[in-house]
This record gives sequence, structure tokens and C-alpha cells, in this order.
Amino acid sequence: MDAACKSGHFAGKSRESPRHNFMLCRRTGAALLCFILTGLSGANAEINAGTPSKFMRHEHNQIYARIERLSQTPGKTGNAAKNLLTVMRPHMFSEEEIVLPELGVLKEVALGGSTEGMTGIVVRSEKLEKEYPRMLADHKAIFTAIDKLSTAAALEADQGALDLAAQLKAHLQDEEEIVYPAAILTGKYIKGHPQ
Repeated sequence: MDAACKSGHFAGKSRESPRHNFMLCRRTGAALLCFILTGLSGANAEINAGTPSKFMRHEHNQIYARIERLSQTPGKTGNAAKNLLTVMRPHMFSEEEIVLPELGVLKEVALGGSTEGMTGIVVRSEKLEKEYPRMLADHKAIFTAIDKLSTAAALEADQGALDLAAQLKAHLQDEEEIVYPAAILTGKYIKGHPQ
């Protein structure tokens, strides 16, 4: 496990932003483990069956705000950002509905907490499993929009937009490799371990 995770760096003892802390931990390949063990979901708020992961919601809000600001700039980069917002908006709403609530209970479930009253998590997890192919198709469309943003940003020498595009690609890859499977497994675990 990453030294920052072991030291409690992510348990609210750091002066850095949650995103900075997550990226630091992620670089070591221990992101999900840090996420589960340290309650990286904001300020260690209460978790229940209806509370989405505060960390993931915060990350979504930050990403969306950056794209929105970029979309207000003139030129090809701004237009590409507008297109990206159009493609991303419905997808992010779906994630907030059927992915983030499962992550909100992940730490509690992983640490052996009660799964009583979490039937809503099971329902959303099953919905995610059914909609998984569509969610991945959404990602392909988003990757295409990100590539257009990168091309425009490179033409206009907008390093901030290029950095954002790279961050978005990493975010989508994390969702495909870690977040979606974790959300599905959380629901399956709760279904198989009612308390």
C-alpha cells in the first residue's frame, strides 16, 4: 500500500485537495485500496444506502465545471468543449443515479458493516449491470469528443485544455477498470449477504 495511505495522509490529515491526494495515491496503483480504507469520500461523512460517493460526485463537479468554463472561451477549443458537455451531461447523470450510490456504501460494506436496508443499492447495481454496455458506448462517444478537444487545443496551443483532456481520459479509464466493476460487485455482495 502507498505510504501516504498508510500514514493517514488521506484520512483528512492532509492540507491538499481530495483530488490531489487521490492522484498521488493513484500514481502508485493503490487508488481503490486507498479509497476503501481511508474514506476518501470527502470529509468522512455518514454513508447510507442513498448517499452517493461524495468524492466521486466532487470529482464529477470539478470536471464538469472545468469543461463548462472552457466551453465559454472563443475558438475551436471552446466549441469542442461545448460538444463534449453535450455528450457527457446525460452520461454523468446516469452515473450519479446508478453508480455513485454503490460507491457511497463501498467502504461500509468492505469493512463488514450491516447491509440492512440497502435493497436500493442492489436494484441500482442490477440496473448498472444491464446498462453496462450502454455506459461503455457512452465512453466511446466521450473519448471521441475528448480527442476533438485535444486536437483543437493543440492547434490553439491551449495547455490547460490538453491537461483536462488527459485527466478526462484517465477518469474514464478508472471508471471502466475500477469504478463500474466495484459498483456492480457491491450490489452483488449486498444481495448475497443480507443482514
